[in-house]
Amino acid sequence: MGNDEVHPRVLKENSIAKPLSLLFIKSYRTGEVPKEMREANVTPLHNKGSKLEAANFRPVSLTSVVCKIMELIIKDVIFSHLLNNNLISKCQHRFIPNKSCVTNLLETLDFLSQSIHMKKAIDIIYLDFCKAFDKVPHKRLIYKLRCYGLNDKLIELIQAFLTGRRQRVVLGKACSSWKEVISGVPQGSVLGPIFLLFL
Repeated sequence: MGNDEVHPRVLKENSIAKPLSLLFIKSYRTGEVPKEMREANVTPLHNKGSKLEAANFRPVSLTSVVCKIMELIIKDVIFSHLLNNNLISKCQHRFIPNKSCVTNLLETLDFLSQSIHMKKAIDIIYLDFCKAFDKVPHKRLIYKLRCYGLNDKLIELIQAFLTGRRQRVVLGKACSSWKEVISGVPQGSVLGPIFLLFL
């Protein structure tokens, strides 16, 4: 659950579908996202090594479950637009439907095997974008979304989703004070990985 404390089980109730659809339609038409849907509780998860060192934990944002439903709808619209207009490189594997790290490795192995067989030189560059989720600049992201031809209403809604975000660290029953998020996309959100396509 996110800070709004709406449990995912509530979303299985048919009686909530109509009010949620009205909320989503209003958000789309007005370009506004409720404050509670832009707040996240950050929980540190142990990644590796000693649990006494903060660097061995990675932050995970627990965002609004209701907002995640709206994000799924937006994600489907964005992906449909990108795929229908051939705006995603065929070399892109991460976060693409029916592609994965495995398909990337298989294509790479096939390419390397053919190159070796044909005695061609091969140069490989490995990149690792450290803290990529935290470093997405909002203005540049919105500019790129416009360049990809998404409609103005959708871009306005995404801008509202990213603007005025707040987060706090929650560990057990202890909570830090709220801090404004001025860049990056929330890890744990549905739209976060899509925004990384525009780096």
